[in-house]
Amino acid sequence: MRRQIDGKGLFLPSAGAVQVIFSNWELIRHLSYREIFGRYKGTYLGILWSVANPLVMLAVYTLVFGGIFQGRFGDGKNQSPVDFALGLFCGLNLYNFFSEVLQKSPGLILDHPNYVKKVVFPLEILPVVAVLAGLFHLAIASVLLVIGIGIAHQTFTLSFLYLIPFVIPLVLATLGLSWVLSAIGVFIRDLQSAVPPVLTILMFLSSVFYSISAVPQAVRPIISANPMAQLIECTRDAVVWSITPNWYIVLGLYALSFLIFFSGYWIFRSSKTAFADAL
Repeated sequence: MRRQIDGKGLFLPSAGAVQVIFSNWELIRHLSYREIFGRYKGTYLGILWSVANPLVMLAVYTLVFGGIFQGRFGDGKNQSPVDFALGLFCGLNLYNFFSEVLQKSPGLILDHPNYVKKVVFPLEILPVVAVLAGLFHLAIASVLLVIGIGIAHQTFTLSFLYLIPFVIPLVLATLGLSWVLSAIGVFIRDLQSAVPPVLTILMFLSSVFYSISAVPQAVRPIISANPMAQLIECTRDAVVWSITPNWYIVLGLYALSFLIFFSGYWIFRSSKTAFADAL
């Protein structure tokens, strides 16, 4: 049985998901840094693109959806066009993180065949690196969101702290799904082409552009059963409008995210021994 290396030493193949992450943290940190800053290598603005892109998108959302289409998120909220744009921006930030990581996932192992065949390497950390890179951009967009809320409401509240309890289950679930997709992607190459359209469809089923309460009764149970829709709705209400979330929903999201996290890791570990033969 082969052994695997990390930044400091060796870990047992039977180690759990959390232990794998912590025992390889130095290697993860190095690869994440390379992934984040390598994207902007050779550009004039460099890392400033991480700020410029969400700023431009926030301006577009405000003009198009808040100004031209006069969008609103349900009743009972004191909403201006800017408030709607901020709510939309909040939901898209969360979904873009989720989508960015999962679109990469089916090709993570395929894009690094040397790590599988020629180098003794902890393959489990590749999805972790993808998640951390996405989390970096989510953090920048979230800072801009908080600043935008402060300017729009002309006051500063601590409602932005609600981001923390909602981002945690999002990260856990995204990492678990990334492990699953990266493992299956080794054996089913079509997955790289199938995932993007599925994610596009899921975006329109995830209450990014609307409130669940505005959905027709006939299809509302379908939207309500979507964990991503519940997470986006609760986060948007809490962060943008300071509405206390339903903590039963939050607990359900945590339970589901831990299930996906550990199940995804188990599927990846169970499949890993066949990667070399498939490649």
